Amino acid sequence: MVFTQTVDYTWNGKQRDDLHGNHKPVTFILEYDSAKEELIIKVQAPFFDDCPIPPSKGETGYGTYELWNYEVAEIFIEGKDSHYTEVELSPFGNFLILTFEAPRKATNDDV
Repeated sequence: MVFTQTVDYTWNGKQRDDLHGNHKPVTFILEYDSAKEELIIKVQAPFFDDCPIPPSKGETGYGTYELWNYEVAEIFIEGKDSHYTEVELSPFGNFLILTFEAPRKATNDDV
């Protein structure tokens, strides 16, 4: 199963007025492999290179806390009963996955 979503609106539902030059819409491609129970998230987005490279824990498979302070693409995946998962992806390979039971009420620090 493949789901594609292009983001050309702001967080509050307004049409973006900055889509010119390098300011292109961000596109998320989600692929779910039911046999492997694996979700693959691909991002097509402009690279602004306007932030320092985020620090890494130095170990593969661990997220970078406070990644939202750097250049990232974020996707929110809704679950049941107001629960949701936030996935942050950096163009440098860093990531952060947080789960929430309600808006801004995290159930973990890092997945």
